[in-house]
Amino acid sequence: MNRYRALRRVAALSGALVALVAAAQGSAATVRPALPTVIGPHETEDPAPVFRFRSRGAARFACAFDSTRLRRCAARYSKRLTPGRHVLRVQAVGATGLRSRVRTHVVVVATPLLLFSFPGQIVAESTGSLLVAETGGRIVRVNPAAGTTSVVTPVTSPFGLAISPSGTVYFSDDNALRRLDPGGAISTVATFSSDVGPLAVTRSGDVYATTSGRIYRLPGGNVPAEPYVGTDVPGDLEARISAPHGLAVAPDGALLISDTGNGRLRRVEPSSHVIRTIATIEAPYGVAVGPDGLVYLSSVTSDRVLRLDASGSVTPFVTGLRSPSSIAFDSAGVLYVTEGNSPLARIWRVGRDGTAAPLRGRASR
Repeated sequence: MNRYRALRRVAALSGALVALVAAAQGSAATVRPALPTVIGPHETEDPAPVFRFRSRGAARFACAFDSTRLRRCAARYSKRLTPGRHVLRVQAVGATGLRSRVRTHVVVVATPLLLFSFPGQIVAESTGSLLVAETGGRIVRVNPAAGTTSVVTPVTSPFGLAISPSGTVYFSDDNALRRLDPGGAISTVATFSSDVGPLAVTRSGDVYATTSGRIYRLPGGNVPAEPYVGTDVPGDLEARISAPHGLAVAPDGALLISDTGNGRLRRVEPSSHVIRTIATIEAPYGVAVGPDGLVYLSSVTSDRVLRLDASGSVTPFVTGLRSPSSIAFDSAGVLYVTEGNSPLARIWRVGRDGTAAPLRGRASR
């Protein structure tokens, strides 16, 4: 009798267990997959960013960019996107076809940075374009508005650049000063005993060219190259200039020299031809005169561009740059600053309020 009751109890428990399993299976068949998790960037310069999806209970996924019509996609998803803001929508799909709620993920694809290989001097053309000497072996034209670049000419090792009032481009190439006329023809103007650095051109067309410790003047851009200022130059223009990396001509005709090795900004008076120090700066590099008539100077080690006012006071104009080197103003008063000593250097566009942004675009070279 007791054995019979025990068998009935076991049968009852087995039936209950079967019922529980069936209920659980039925319940699982009606459970939706969890809301997907999206792993991927919100901001990127990669035109084809990669995203990964996860969801508990998902057998597959459906997704789409900038559309509500979702299509089947893998748990690892990538698509080439245009620059701008895009919305990714993702839905998990269970084994029975039940779908989760839709997860949205916003990603902004930035236009790529324009990068340059060890840029030397930068100058602005009257058209608004820029010329950059890449010491790796070419002169590049940059259209900041369109974000495009093109090779003007391949050369050996350019550094200095200057444009005459007639549109002739002068550039230094190792120990030579060369000329690129508006028609594209290149000729050698003069050669020197050492490499030629930054250049400057006056309103009358005189060209200044630097070597390691001396600056030469070429009247009208032609030989002979006359020693103008620097080491072992006779008279009041004798000065120990060390590794100058910037030249500019002030509105009154004075020559401004960034004496990098000595940490000084020097000025050569146009009438008396006396050279004097007008500011002491840590590692000065590029120098330019702004539309306000003030002198601007980059400091390559302090990562900023400084402004020298009429009283001689030096104040920061823009900070937070990386190794700012050559600088130039365009005709609209916009300042452009190169980064130096890098094969992937940027050029910064600086507004009149000191706000800086790197140039972006698609290199067409």
